[in-house]
Amino acid sequence: MDGTMTQTAIVDSPEYELFLEGRLDDPYPFYHALRNEDPIHWSEQLDAWVLTRYVDVYAMIREITNLSSERSPAFMSQLPEDIRKEMEPLGDSLGKWFGWNDPPYQKRLRAITSKSFLPRVINNLRPR
Repeated sequence: MDGTMTQTAIVDSPEYELFLEGRLDDPYPFYHALRNEDPIHWSEQLDAWVLTRYVDVYAMIREITNLSSERSPAFMSQLPEDIRKEMEPLGDSLGKWFGWNDPPYQKRLRAITSKSFLPRVINNLRPR
């Protein structure tokens, strides 16, 4: 794969490369292609579904109760064994992130932080 591939070719490829040169500089064409051409995408590399549209994510979290947000193990498993061992502290840290966790840990974090995201609190931050 090279950075000059078309959006369609990126989505049609057997597996996209997360860290393709230039991808992190401008990931939006790739996101756009996924959202339009493969909005509910199974990633062999991540061993996970990748949903790219709000409506699909909303439906999934409302209707299916056995989904998991625990992504750290999937990402870490992609690393070679020697690097995985070296990166273990990073994996442990990522495993504590709000969006990378499942209940009950996530539920506890939501209870602690939810009042910080009320509309009036956010609106009071706008001038800053």
